Amino acid sequence: MGRIKCAINPGAVVFGLGGLALGLWEWWRRGTGLLEGMLPIAVVLVCAVLHEMGHVGLARWAGAEVCGLRLDVFGARLELSGMLSYGREVLVALGGPMANLLSAAAVYPLWQKRGGEGLFLFLTASVLLAAVNLLPVGTLDGGRILYCVTALLWGSDVARSIRGIATGVFLGGIWLLAVYGLLASARFLSLFTFSLCLLLRSLEDRGK
Repeated sequence: MGRIKCAINPGAVVFGLGGLALGLWEWWRRGTGLLEGMLPIAVVLVCAVLHEMGHVGLARWAGAEVCGLRLDVFGARLELSGMLSYGREVLVALGGPMANLLSAAAVYPLWQKRGGEGLFLFLTASVLLAAVNLLPVGTLDGGRILYCVTALLWGSDVARSIRGIATGVFLGGIWLLAVYGLLASARFLSLFTFSLCLLLRSLEDRGK
């Protein structure tokens, strides 16, 4: 196995520092232990690692090697060596969400029996991470799946057009919902930020 080239997007650094600051704020505000204040950040990191492990595992099963890793606001993007068929590309894209959902399913009985904030956060973060990545937007897992399926049926040119339309529709819907929420109650700041990050990532992907 060769050396993996890693790159970190500045947005990922800002996002990570923001999460760290939020965890420290919760620790100070609630007067709890430092570990408890940082628990949400740690849980999200664990879910993200499981997500990428799902991709890597299915990529190796499909006969590809991971040669690059880029960290951005939405986690990691893997660069694979070799060409995969559209069918195997779909399986690799599904690997991350599947890992999150399977881990959530494994933890759910334990949470029902014992409860606990940490287990609840793990379940929530796992399901949300899987759901977000399955959105048919840009190069998110859902966007890759949509592209591969439509390319298999109608060719790559049609697939790019369909993915572009789906990206615009979903980003527009999320953006309008976020703006409406901000104007109505000022409680949708996280959704507004999420939609902005998705838009920026989509524009970055189109520029490549």
